[in-house]
Formats: sequence, C-alpha cells, structure tokens
Amino acid sequence: MIAENIIIWNVRGLNSRARRNVVRELVTQEHISLISLQESKLDVCDDRLVLEMLGPLFDYFYLPASHTCGGILLAWRKDIWSVSNPMIRDFTLTAKVVHCASGLDWWMTSVCGPQSDPEKVLFLDELRSIRTACSDQWMVCGDFNLIYKAEDKNNSRLNRRMMGCFRRFIDEAELMELHLNGRLFTWSSERDAPTLERIDRVFTSEDWSIQFPDHGLSALASECSDHAPLLLCTDCSLPHFKRFRFENFWTKCVGVPTRGLGSQLVNAACFLVPDVDARGNTVTHGFILFPATGPYVQQRGNARALYYLAPGVLVVGAQARREREGGSQVSARRGVG
Repeated sequence: MIAENIIIWNVRGLNSRARRNVVRELVTQEHISLISLQESKLDVCDDRLVLEMLGPLFDYFYLPASHTCGGILLAWRKDIWSVSNPMIRDFTLTAKVVHCASGLDWWMTSVCGPQSDPEKVLFLDELRSIRTACSDQWMVCGDFNLIYKAEDKNNSRLNRRMMGCFRRFIDEAELMELHLNGRLFTWSSERDAPTLERIDRVFTSEDWSIQFPDHGLSALASECSDHAPLLLCTDCSLPHFKRFRFENFWTKCVGVPTRGLGSQLVNAACFLVPDVDARGNTVTHGFILFPATGPYVQQRGNARALYYLAPGVLVVGAQARREREGGSQVSARRGVG
C-alpha cells in the first residue's frame, strides 16, 4: 500500500509572492507529493514560478485563468508520480496519475466550479463527458461551488434546483464522497455573520476506495484563503505490533523461578528488557518474575541484573544498587500481579 499525501486547495490566487510562499511552506510541512490548486488566477504558469513555489522536484500541468478568474495547477513530484494524458476543458483539468514505485494508477480531475447557474449546468455536463472518457478508477476533487445536501450550508438560503442537479450527477457517475474528518464546512464568507458552506470535496469511484481502504481526508487551517486546504493521505493505517502472550508451559521450563521445588508460578509478571550483546547488537531478554519480599536477582547472559525489591516493582541495574546503598529514589516499572 502506498502512503502519499495529496493537497487539494482553492488558493485564491498565486499571483503574489507571499501566497506562493504559503503554498511552499504547506507542501514542505505536510510532505506533499501531489498538488491540486484551484483559482490560481494565472493566465500563464511558467517553470520559473513553479520552481520558486515548489522547488526543482516538481513538474506540472495547468489550466489558464480567464481574465484572472479560475485557473488550475496540477503539480507532482517527478520521483514519485508519473502524470500524463492531460485533458484541459473549461472548468476542469484531468490527467492519468501513476505511482512510480507501485504502478497503481487512476484518472484525476481537478475542478474549479463556476458561479452562475447556467455555467454550473455546463460544468456538470463537462464532468459527465470526462467520466465517459475515463472509465477506470477516477478521482474528482476541488472547489465545486455546489452543494447537494442542506447540511452543507449553515443557513436556509438553498438553491435546491442546483442541489438536485449535482446529486443526479453524483448518482449517474456512481461516485463516493470521501469522508472529511474534523470539519463541517470548507468555505467562509468571512463576514460578521458568515455564510459557511462545504463546497470543496473529493469524490472517487468505488474501485478507488477499495484500492485505498485506509485513506484519510482532513481539513487544514489557512489564513490566506477563505477556503480550507484538504489533505488526502492515501494510507492512514496504524502500524500493528505483535502482542506478547504468556504460555502456560513456561512455568515448567528449566530456569524459571519458583517459590519452591515443584511449585507453580503464581501472579507472575513478564518483562522484555532491551540490552546489547558482546558483538554490539541490540537484543531483547525475557524475564518472568513473581511477587516476593526482599531483593531478587535474575540474570540472563549479558542482560543487566534485575533487582526485585518489592511486590510488583522492578528496578534495573545500577539504579537498583543506588536504591540499596543510598536509598535514592529511582524509576521503577510495575508488573501485573
């Protein structure tokens, strides 16, 4: 499973150096390898600008803005992704994305939705035609400037006609929306009584979601745009560690401490202690101890001596010596008894 970070953001213009610096800091901080920026407001996007903003490792495609409105920049790290077959339309930029190491691929469409209702209808028709051309795994993401549920807005001023049009497109294209963690809305009018909407989204085909079952989508904070950047992680699974299991037959093995000849180990505590062997390699020694009064020493090979000073308390090595000699306070580990 690949683990890459993707940023999707309506950046509200890349024609200022300060805004480009914010993008560069975000890409560095979040270890971004694939970038979709909407509303670039750039009629022309050249190598010099991308080099200044993203560095030498990135390549790009772009949709020019129309009279400083709209515009999309799709950029990727050349050592991680191979992006080809760009399709540039009025409101969208689509390309085939391939992960170099794994060979996994899908179509990715970045969108920058228009403002007027007639243009929104054309925008949805454009997405339908793209879906027809891209029958494989598909991701469509960006600023749709549309909602399809009433809860996507914080007031009751709803354009239910356009909501219905958007919902029909989602159903026809058989798309799944990726769940956004930790945030209800992605855009704010930034007024005293602000209008809040969720218009920045990520949709995928079902086979993409199956391919990346442990994906995660979250919203980041931003002070330079009224849209929240969306961070998509393709693999958010936590590492799994093997559990330690106590085997009953261990109590019958030679060398296991017991209370007397032939007695069973009662209320035992098991510890794994890291150490360094004679060759300098890190090794782990296992110890089985039981509650007892008075000091108890258990030694295995090059492992440090363990002083069992009181029921349930384990102190390691030199610290235990200081405890016996000077009574100084030492750190202790408590066993389960």
